[in-house]
Amino acid sequence: MNKDIIIVNGMRYDAAKFKKYHPGGSLFIEVFAGTDATEAFYTYHRKAFNHSKLTTFRHKEQTHKAPTNKAQTTDKLYKDFFELAQIINSVVPNQGFAPTAYYVKVFGILFIAVSLELYMLYFGKDYMLSILLGLFFAFIGLNIQHDGNHGAVSSNPTINFWMGLTQNYIGGDYMSWIEQHDVQHHIVTNHYTKDPDISGEPLFRFHERDRRNPSHRYQHIYLWILELLYGIYVVFAVDKLQTHFSNICMKLFFMSRLVLPLMLHSDELTKQIVCTLLTFMTGGFYLSFFFIISHNFENVRHFDDADLKNVSLLQRQVESSSNVGGSVLGFMNGGLNYQIEHHLFPRISHWYYPQIAPIVAGFCKQKGIKYVHFNSIGDNFVSTVRYLYNLGHH
Repeated sequence: MNKDIIIVNGMRYDAAKFKKYHPGGSLFIEVFAGTDATEAFYTYHRKAFNHSKLTTFRHKEQTHKAPTNKAQTTDKLYKDFFELAQIINSVVPNQGFAPTAYYVKVFGILFIAVSLELYMLYFGKDYMLSILLGLFFAFIGLNIQHDGNHGAVSSNPTINFWMGLTQNYIGGDYMSWIEQHDVQHHIVTNHYTKDPDISGEPLFRFHERDRRNPSHRYQHIYLWILELLYGIYVVFAVDKLQTHFSNICMKLFFMSRLVLPLMLHSDELTKQIVCTLLTFMTGGFYLSFFFIISHNFENVRHFDDADLKNVSLLQRQVESSSNVGGSVLGFMNGGLNYQIEHHLFPRISHWYYPQIAPIVAGFCKQKGIKYVHFNSIGDNFVSTVRYLYNLGHH
């Protein structure tokens, strides 16, 4: 699709012109340019798109009439979602953006992570401290960059940008992350061919339409071993690096943080390398573990193109995800154990997920939509193992 346009409700808008005036900043218009951003707008803004106020941004090729706000909110695919969104909007304070306490949490996580790095830079790396640093890298990814790159921290896009840029601080690439997660995974969650997060061939079979290989009989075992390499892959996947100036600068800064300890403590070179790998392996495993169990469990729902036209947005997002644990795990994991609420309302700060989860669960029960919540990580893990085992054998 033409990257000069962005589509909402079939209406074409001039992306280059629109991004200059977008209240949430130009970044989201840039990454969604060339796509149908209807459902992205609904889940991020929790309201109908007001076409009548944006006529000046319509693309020159646009000819047909725009749907009214009422037509959007009563559409069979979105009616239930808007009904729930109206309830949620009346409950969450500050339009769903992060409270002051969140910034205290951010400071604490970053302070500990930076302190660990500086300590090991001066005294040399330590095995246990390297593992601890990996955990805090994961906490940065879950609590800070994630909310920032969803625009959920603040109505000020600059604050969101700097929070999102911490993805690069831990070795990733915020632009690649936004394109894969915001644009693809979130909009077509568990779509057989369009969601990159369930595209596991040839190593894994994450759904029944993937071809089954003999090795898949053991995927419920080796998946967890290979997850240890996920963090290393993310750090060194230069082919995925977007050539934005901020990305390049942050990548160079990150690589200097890898090289400098090796130079200062060259007498313990092997230990320094092993400790560095331990950090990436710990952080990567922690992150990927919770993402895997959130969308791969017994009786999880998958969708195809026909479902996008016939199954409601609310049902698709709820039945393709699961929750686990409660508010304590939510505090540690940036609310991503409340995966259902996050997929429905990605621009609400994770701080409020424990508050809105019971409301969402009750609403889904009322509508006859299956809402999956695991009481413990162990229960969720067992369900994922069974799911992977069955896909590998049948």
